[in-house]
Amino acid sequence: MTNGEDVTDEVRVFEQQCGRINDIVIRMLNITHYRTKEYTENTKIFDL
Repeated sequence: MTNGEDVTDEVRVFEQQCGRINDIVIRMLNITHYRTKEYTENTKIFDL
C-alpha cells in the first residue's frame, strides 16, 4: 500500500466516524423524554 492509499483509508474511516457522530447528535436533538437507570452502584445513566 502506498502512503497515499493509507491516507485515503484514514480519511474514509474519519468520514464514517463523523457520520456516526452526526447520527447520534440528531437523535439527541430529537429527545422528547428520557429516563435514568442504574449503571453502577452510585451512578445513573440516561436511557434514551
